[in-house]
Amino acid sequence: MSQDNRIKQEIEKIEIPKELHERSLLGVRQAKRELSVKSRVVKAIKVAGITAAGLVLAVALGTAASPTFADYVKSWFSLHHTDEGLKQAADEGFAEQINKEVTDQGITFKVKEAIHDAFRISVLYGIERDGKPMDPARLFDTFIPNGPDDNPYVNRYEVVDEQGNVLPLSLQQMRVEQNQILFMSLDDLLKGRELQSMSDLPDRIIVRFDINQIGSTYGKWHLEVPIDLTKAKASTTLIPINKRYISPMGFSVDFKQLRHGPSKSEVVLQVNETQDWRKGKKSDPMLRYEVKNRQGSIVAAFDGINRPDLGLGDFNLIKKYWSSQGERGHMTYAHPFLPFTDKQDLTLNLTSVYWLERLPEEVSVKLQPEILAEHPLVKEVNGKSITFKARVKTEKAPELLQNGRSVFEGEGWILEADQQLGSDVIDIEWHIKDGQGQEIQVPSEVLLEQDAEGNDRNRKLFFFPNTVRKPDNLTLSTDTWTKKAPIDWSIPLVPSSEPLPPVHQEPVYEMTVEDLKPGIVAKAEQALHELVPDKPSRLFGVADYSDRWFLYARDNSGSIVIVDKKTAEPIIVQRVVPYSELDQNLRQTVEDTLSQMKPEQPIVFKEAIRDRSQKRNRWLFSSEQAGITIDVATGKVEEAFIRYAPGHFEEQAKAAAEQAYQVFSQSKPLQFTGMTRKMTPKEHVWELDREMNPYVKVGVRTNRVWSVEQSYKNDDPGDEAAARKKYAVPLYTKEQAVAKVGAMVQSIFGLRLEGYEMSVKLNEYTFTKKDSMTMKGTVNAKGDFWKLELIPSEGIQD
Repeated sequence: MSQDNRIKQEIEKIEIPKELHERSLLGVRQAKRELSVKSRVVKAIKVAGITAAGLVLAVALGTAASPTFADYVKSWFSLHHTDEGLKQAADEGFAEQINKEVTDQGITFKVKEAIHDAFRISVLYGIERDGKPMDPARLFDTFIPNGPDDNPYVNRYEVVDEQGNVLPLSLQQMRVEQNQILFMSLDDLLKGRELQSMSDLPDRIIVRFDINQIGSTYGKWHLEVPIDLTKAKASTTLIPINKRYISPMGFSVDFKQLRHGPSKSEVVLQVNETQDWRKGKKSDPMLRYEVKNRQGSIVAAFDGINRPDLGLGDFNLIKKYWSSQGERGHMTYAHPFLPFTDKQDLTLNLTSVYWLERLPEEVSVKLQPEILAEHPLVKEVNGKSITFKARVKTEKAPELLQNGRSVFEGEGWILEADQQLGSDVIDIEWHIKDGQGQEIQVPSEVLLEQDAEGNDRNRKLFFFPNTVRKPDNLTLSTDTWTKKAPIDWSIPLVPSSEPLPPVHQEPVYEMTVEDLKPGIVAKAEQALHELVPDKPSRLFGVADYSDRWFLYARDNSGSIVIVDKKTAEPIIVQRVVPYSELDQNLRQTVEDTLSQMKPEQPIVFKEAIRDRSQKRNRWLFSSEQAGITIDVATGKVEEAFIRYAPGHFEEQAKAAAEQAYQVFSQSKPLQFTGMTRKMTPKEHVWELDREMNPYVKVGVRTNRVWSVEQSYKNDDPGDEAAARKKYAVPLYTKEQAVAKVGAMVQSIFGLRLEGYEMSVKLNEYTFTKKDSMTMKGTVNAKGDFWKLELIPSEGIQD
């Protein structure tokens, strides 16, 4: 027997673990492709006497590390627990070895590999100590502070274009074994717009990792990873479908695009609802459709109900990455599938729609489990017959259901609701409470059966293990059920040159004023009328939020009245008015304010909001870049701001802020993302912030630092009574407080606290001196001063 055959026999005797089987098969296929074109690898394998299957087994079990093997294995994504779309993209050459790393404090941050796909860029990275992998979750410890020294904004991940502009991409993370994968899609650059051509997307981006803390270790792990997407974009196909399904039930579906990229194929569609659909107390329509090839085989399927016990199921869907954007009633969805093997002669079949629907009124059923075991109880719920039964489960082994699932391990008892639901209802959502009214959470399963007439029989099983006390009485209640309707509609997935007809983007509300008492609506309309008497004041849409009703104007202007449910009185009224219709004096105040703030580019307000409540009466003006608030009674500006993007920051103020923050934070860098010029009666300053959390204020005219803070250390309970209890005893005497922050105050603000008097109110320490500026410091319960603010003796902060 030859050496080759002997090795093959020994390899065949090895039992491959089940979880490695699929990976091994994929590796064999990849090996065949590689071996067909790489004679050098073929020769090396022949010399070693190892088969392709042996290579795959070796890498799966972690026993191969030779240079020949490293040359053979092209991509981490090919052999690890990622979806088949990423594996296929890697196999077809869209994986790039990055291998960039930085080491500090004995810890190495390493970016290893990336998959290039404009619709799913995937970057693999990890951390190591002494060559051994660390838990990548340590990178995210500071996002939820464990203590007052943890900065939740210390680690930053951002994407920029070639000019350094930050791109507004949603960055998602997934852990795979001892690594982390960062996912992003350039789709995010097109919010509210349709992608018409791949030229709408950048050819190159840079992923910046700005890591400053790993676990409890501070350091600097900064890396920039360039991603070239030209090859991926060239391999991406956009097929305009432009077909609309119109349902007689009151919604429509626009099938817009079919996309084929390196790691996924994707169907883009938009669902548009009417108020008639919502009026029936329905949720968003959940669709099921199939994509079939010319032989009629299913290539892909999407089931919107996303419940394997109720729906027919998905096929080839990449479940974690389907996305949506829009507003209630007008949502656009991108459904990602594994790359289609067939891309020609495809047909899309829309087969059914599901939705949740509220019952006319809540239904409650009282049960006694002991009696149900002998005498089942039959109840009618909104025209559907339901039989409640109970039985004891004495076996510890899981129960095997008719559909093959194993459920309910251990001993206990089972409550069954045998539901004859007809052909239009597939499930009822029950809530369970014990005899004391406490809600009970127990495992449940649904079995669907169908009779010859197509009526659904739904057997819902609730398992009460022996660890849960068997109650004497139970109350089952419901106000919602899941309904289904069949659809028979098909379209060929071929390019269309005809655009879709425009959609009327009329707002859709969960309720209308017809659902409220007339008196409530009349008071709300009167309140709206009082703000602008010469405009119609009809209300239409209603939203239910806890203890309040939100009533929206019929003209879809955005005008709103918020009503307290208990008193039925309007508590907040906002009336939207086009800017061109405002009083000339009011507009002049706005334009004079903008002129005083000297914006780099013209700022235009399209509308204004008249805002009135018990505490406020004002005009609000806002755009993406700026905002102004004007008091109605005095006509004076309460606040004005202009927000600047990176690349347009005021450098002198930025430098002053960075220096002050480093002193305040004991040498931590200032990690800010926004800079705002702000003007109020008390200040004219630059505010440096991150995600709207302020860090430093610097005077516009004087370039003086007026405040520094680390708001993530703020532990104020937000309730005055709780705050009085928490800070009942001052933490510091005057001498102790000066010793704690005196040197810091002098370094940041140039102010010596010697000779100052100190007063304490809860957690605020105020230092005053005649004819001198006031210093105020705020502490948390651990005694950390998380904010310092300088208050001028006269004039404003400027």
